Amino acid sequence: MEILKHFEPVIRTRLRYLLCYGGAGSGKSYSVAEKIIIRITSEKPHKILCVRKVYRTLKESCFALFKSIVYKEGLQDVFIFNTSPLEITFIPNGNRIVFAGLDNPEKLKSITDITAIWIEEATELEACDLDQLDLRLRGEPTVYHQIAITFNPIDELHFLRERFFNKAEDTFLHHSTMLDNPKRGEKYDEVIGRFKINNPSYYKVYGLGEWGTLATGHIFTRDQYKEYDSIPDDLKSVLYCDPNLAIKAKGDTTAITEIGYSPRSDAYYVVSALCRSYSDSNELLNTVLKLKQDSPYCLALGFDGNVTQESTWTNHVKSWCRIHESPFPVIDYKRYAVDNLVKNISLRWAEGKILFPPMFREQIQNREYIGQVFAFEGKKAGNPDDAPDSLVCAFEFLNDRKYATQKNKSFKQPDIEPAYSF
Repeated sequence: MEILKHFEPVIRTRLRYLLCYGGAGSGKSYSVAEKIIIRITSEKPHKILCVRKVYRTLKESCFALFKSIVYKEGLQDVFIFNTSPLEITFIPNGNRIVFAGLDNPEKLKSITDITAIWIEEATELEACDLDQLDLRLRGEPTVYHQIAITFNPIDELHFLRERFFNKAEDTFLHHSTMLDNPKRGEKYDEVIGRFKINNPSYYKVYGLGEWGTLATGHIFTRDQYKEYDSIPDDLKSVLYCDPNLAIKAKGDTTAITEIGYSPRSDAYYVVSALCRSYSDSNELLNTVLKLKQDSPYCLALGFDGNVTQESTWTNHVKSWCRIHESPFPVIDYKRYAVDNLVKNISLRWAEGKILFPPMFREQIQNREYIGQVFAFEGKKAGNPDDAPDSLVCAFEFLNDRKYATQKNKSFKQPDIEPAYSF
């Protein structure tokens, strides 16, 4: 197993508390997962507990990470991966990795004989959560006990900083940034580079891996952020974009949001949400029109725009359709007063009725979008607001088209004009 040089101390340390913290894409979670695989294949006995605040987030994060490492190393024939419940077994010696969420304390209490613990996204925890986990690791060990804790330092007032960063005993602190991971991929450099320009608080945390405080607004509060497991089959959606082009060098962004409504669940589902730079009209239209074409739910396409913008972008779209031999889509051009209308979506947000895709905020490419949404205080605040603008306008557009009010009716697909002949 190839260990990144910067993380060799993580593999070696036997101190009880191992804190791996730093920026996004640094490899800290990957290296802790590698250490656990090394331990269960070379030491015995082991029953290692992997936890997050919410149980359902484990399958697509930690469990998937373990599985990818095992397959990369060609060890899949000696491992068993169970998904109900989540559990990984190393066949030669019977060692296991078990998974639990702190949203089900009774389940956690039933797990005994733990030899090590990994806490992923530890800033989701409260101090009492860690205390309970610490109590699970007790008795005279035949292998060394260790609690590995991985996180981005998003809150300088978090209890983890007070507890472990002031010469705490039996603690190993390991800091890393994406620069310590040569396998991070280009998308990390692009996203983090934008943070440096337009979101300094995010750059401090996710770029430099330093303790900071992420900007927080009062409209889209973090505690009411919700995700869905699947999209209901009665969903009808719209796609909305402000097509102003953004200059990468200045950290500008353009946001695109597809949101739909399900009468059955009386909830709104964000099908797709992007926030990035598009310096060329064809690049932006490649994204927007492909999302529209590929979505089985999308019934309408909306652009922000005045008369001048409508004329300009109609010509851009005609050109794109000619090049791609594609039908010209009907586009609604809308101008919404976001500060006046945000109260409408904020009411549904407060009810937990605005739902995002599974693991949405875990993915680095989505950090800009959700970060802008969380920090939104209104357009007059002057903060980056392309994403919340797009979300608010998409919500209004959906309601304008009455897709959020026509319950149990069949919806007519929007008219498609024939392909242009040139």
